[in-house]
Amino acid sequence: MRRAALLTGILILLLAPAAVRAQEAAAPEATPRLEKLVPDSTFFYASLNDIPSCRAQFSRSALGKLWREPEVQAFLEPGLKWIEARLSEAEEKIGRSLRDIPDFFQGQAALAVVSWDPMMGNPVPDAVVLVDLGAKREAFREIHRELIEKAGARVGAENVTFRDVPVQLVTLPEGVTLGVAYLGNALVLTTGRERMEAVIDAWKDGLPASLAADGEYRAVRGKTGGKNASLSAFLNVKAVLAHFANVLPPMAMTALEKSGLDGLKAVGFGSTFVAEGVRDTLYLHMPGEKRGFLGLFYTSPGTVDEMLARIPANAFYASAGRVDLGKAMDIILETAGEIQPMIAAQLSQGISWVESRLGVSIREDILGPLGDGLAVYAALPGDGGLVPDLVLMGRLDDPKRFLAAMEELCERAKSFAAERGRLVVELRRLEIEGKEIHYLHVAQTRGDPFPVTPCWMVDGKTFLMALYPQVLKDIAARGKDFRSILERPDFRRVMKGLPEGLTSVEYVDLNAAVRLVYGSLVPLAQMFGNHARCPLDLALLPRTETVAKHLFGAAWGMKLGDQGVTIHAYSPAGVLSLVGAGTALAAVVWVSEGGEAVQGVMRPGPGKRWKPGHGRVRVIPPVKTGPAKPGPAANLARDRLKAIYNALLYHYVETGEYPADLGELLESKALSSPRMLVVPGTTLTTTKSGRKTSFDYTGPKTGHLLEKPGRAVWVYQHAAAGGRRWVLFGSGEVRRVPEKEFQDLLAATSARLAK
Repeated sequence: MRRAALLTGILILLLAPAAVRAQEAAAPEATPRLEKLVPDSTFFYASLNDIPSCRAQFSRSALGKLWREPEVQAFLEPGLKWIEARLSEAEEKIGRSLRDIPDFFQGQAALAVVSWDPMMGNPVPDAVVLVDLGAKREAFREIHRELIEKAGARVGAENVTFRDVPVQLVTLPEGVTLGVAYLGNALVLTTGRERMEAVIDAWKDGLPASLAADGEYRAVRGKTGGKNASLSAFLNVKAVLAHFANVLPPMAMTALEKSGLDGLKAVGFGSTFVAEGVRDTLYLHMPGEKRGFLGLFYTSPGTVDEMLARIPANAFYASAGRVDLGKAMDIILETAGEIQPMIAAQLSQGISWVESRLGVSIREDILGPLGDGLAVYAALPGDGGLVPDLVLMGRLDDPKRFLAAMEELCERAKSFAAERGRLVVELRRLEIEGKEIHYLHVAQTRGDPFPVTPCWMVDGKTFLMALYPQVLKDIAARGKDFRSILERPDFRRVMKGLPEGLTSVEYVDLNAAVRLVYGSLVPLAQMFGNHARCPLDLALLPRTETVAKHLFGAAWGMKLGDQGVTIHAYSPAGVLSLVGAGTALAAVVWVSEGGEAVQGVMRPGPGKRWKPGHGRVRVIPPVKTGPAKPGPAANLARDRLKAIYNALLYHYVETGEYPADLGELLESKALSSPRMLVVPGTTLTTTKSGRKTSFDYTGPKTGHLLEKPGRAVWVYQHAAAGGRRWVLFGSGEVRRVPEKEFQDLLAATSARLAK
C-alpha cells in the first residue's frame, strides 16, 4: 500500500507540471500580443511595445528635459491652449471627458498589415490594430459604447458573436467595415469580419505559423532591440515579393533575381532609449549568399578606428568607412550586365569616354592604387579662422601609382585650360616638416580670383586632399600634442550608445550645429515670421543656450554580419521625437494657413482668409484669381474610376470576360468595398445586381475597343457636375469632359458597339 501511494505521489509530481502547461496552452492569454495573432506571411508589422515605459524613458531623456524648460513651455503655451480648446469642443460633442484617454494605453499598441492589394483594385488593406488596455478595459468599453451611440445613423453597427466573443461590425460612411472586439484586456480592430474571425481563432487555439514564431521575424527583432525596443517595425520582403510575383512584370522579377536583391528577406527597425539618448537601428536581413548589389556592403569588413585616429578633435563633422571602390565598381558593372547587357555596355561606353578625356584609366590608375578605407571631416581651424577645414583622406595600396595618376590628371587639366585660354593651370609643390604637398595653382587670365587651390599629399599609406594648402600645412606640422576625435568627450559620449566593430562611422556635433543654425534662424524668424495667421509668438522662442545645453552629438554607423547588415544611430532625439515634432509643426502650419486661431482671435469660416485690421483680426472673403480647382468630390470620382479600371482588367484576367455590370466587381473581389463605386454627395443609380453606384457602365463589349484611345466611353459619372463629367475610356485614360463632348463620345461608342 505504501509503495502504491509512493508511486502515485511520484506520478503526480511528474505529471502535474505538464497538466498545468497544457491548461495554460488551452486558455487564451489575458493580454495577447499582436504578433501572435497574425500569420507569418504578414506584410508589415509595427509596435509600440510598452507605452507607459516609453513615457517614463522619454521623461528621463535629454529631449524630455528640454521639453520641461520654462522657456519652451512658455513658447508652446498658445499652441497647447489651442489643443485644449479643440479637446473641449470634442468633449462637448460626445458628452464626456477625453483627458484620460492616454492613460488607457497600458502596454502594447500595434499595427499589422496582413496583406494589401492596391494593384488589384483593393485600396483598403487587410489590417489589424491591437491596444492593450490593461485594468482599464471596462472603462474604455463604456467610452466605446458612448461613441457608437453618439454616431447614431452615421455608422452602421451590428453586434454578432464568434466563438463566444462579442464582435461589433461598424460600417463607416465610406463603406469600410471595421471589426471591433475585446480579447482579454486588449482592444482589437480589423478591416473586415473575416480577419477578426481569424484573429479570434488564433487567440483561442494558438497560431503555430504566427509572425511571432517566424524565423525571419525573430532574427530581425533580435537585431533591432528585442523586448527593450520602444518602437519596432518589420517589413516582410519575402512575403511581399511572393504575393506579388504573379502581378509584377516578368522583367521586374528577373531584375530582382539578377541584381541579387531577392536575397533581401526582411527589413527591421527598432528605437530604444539608451542613457539620455535614443538608439535607432535599421537591419537588412539577407541570410544567403551576398550576390549582386548586396555585395556592395561587403567589399571590406574592417573597422575604422585607424582612420578616426587621424581626424582632429575639433572636427564638427566626421565620416569614416571601409569600402573598396575598385571592387564596388566591378560589382556594379557585372550586376548591371546580368540585369541588362545593354545597360552594362552603356556604362562601359560612358566610362571609356571619361577616361579618354582624363587620359587615365579610372579602374586601374585611380581606383587601383586606393586601399579599402575613406574618411572626410570638417573642422574650424584650430589656430583661428572662419573658413572650415574640409579634408578627404583614404588608405593607399600603391602611393607611387596614385601620385603618378594625379600628375597625369593635372597635365590633362593644364592642356584643357590652354586650349580654352581662360585659365592658367600649373602643378606646384612645397615641402614642410619633411612632407611634400602638391597643389594646383589656378589663375584666371581676366584677373578674377579662383575660389579654391586644390591640394593633396601622401603621408605613409594615407592620402589627404583639401581645398587649400594651408589646411595640409597644418596637418603636416602636427606634433605630439595632436588630439584626435577619439579623445573628444562628446564623440566618446555618443559612441557609447553604439556597438563596437562598426565598418563605418558618421558623427555630427549637434550642439555646434544648433548654436550655428538655430542661433541664426531665430532672429530671422522673429523678424519675418510674425503675422496675423501665426498662433505662436515667435519672440518667445527659447534662447540658443536653453536648447543647446540639453543636446549632444549624433552618430551612426554600419555593422556587417553573416545574416545581414545593421545600421545603428544614436542621438538625443529618435524617430518618435522627430515624428512628434513634425506633427506639431504640421499643426502650427495648418493653424497659420487658415485653421483655427487661439487666444480670442476670430475663427475664419470655409473659404475665408485672415487679414489684419485695426485692433482685432477680421475675416474677409478670398480674392478669386481664376477658375476653381476640382474639389474633393471631383478628385474622388477620378480616383474611383482609376480603381474601377484596374478592377475591370483584374476581373477579365480571373474570369476571361468583362462583368455584366459594375456590381459584379464586388462579387468577384476585384473591388474590395462598395464604397469604391460611390462618390459621397453625388446622385446614385442601381446596377442590375442591386448595387448602388455613382457611375454608369456601357457594358462588357466596350473592353474590346481598346485600340481607340480616348474615344470609347467605358464608365462615366452618372450625373454631370458643373456641366462636366468624369469619364473612363477604354484605353484606361480618365479625364473630365464637357457635357456636349461627352454626349457625342457616348453616341459614337454606342454606334460602334451596335455594329
